[in-house]
Amino acid sequence: MVTLRDNKRNIVLVGFMGCGKTTIGRQLAARLEFGFTDTDALIEARIGGTIPDFFSKHGEEAFRDIESEVIGTVSNLANQVIATGGGAILRDSNRAQLCADNSVVWLTARPDVVVARTERRRGLRPLLSTSEDPLERVLRFLAIRGPLYQSIADVIIDTSDRPVHRAVGDIVRKCVLPYRSGEPAK
Repeated sequence: MVTLRDNKRNIVLVGFMGCGKTTIGRQLAARLEFGFTDTDALIEARIGGTIPDFFSKHGEEAFRDIESEVIGTVSNLANQVIATGGGAILRDSNRAQLCADNSVVWLTARPDVVVARTERRRGLRPLLSTSEDPLERVLRFLAIRGPLYQSIADVIIDTSDRPVHRAVGDIVRKCVLPYRSGEPAK
């Protein structure tokens, strides 16, 4: 059984859209033999539709209320890798729940990389599906969210030029206790 440093229960991945939270999270969970929880997927299951549709019908505040309820539930799980939505850190209560007894990893990427990664799925990203210049919008969001991500991060990993397997390895080295002799290596 894998043991996280500082008696943490889970690894929580935070960061802006397009930084690799879901992709890295799935591979990290498989490597650690943890469960994988994607808060956006749980929200979509709960609302019975897509986040962009919900956003357009009910607005961001209603979405954030549901997101907070989901975060309250998943932050109390154990042996999970939890991928959060990019704006999950906007509420004080969410930040407090995410970092309580969990290792928080902030996945970052350069703004140009975020734009390139999200461009093909822009219509599925409610906050980027406007006529505004995507790079300018990303920069504005990062100026607000960056300090919030940093305020709860135990570990920061830049995914801009890092292959997924390297990011996973870096997270394991920084969040998991080393194996003791006599234990099987993973």
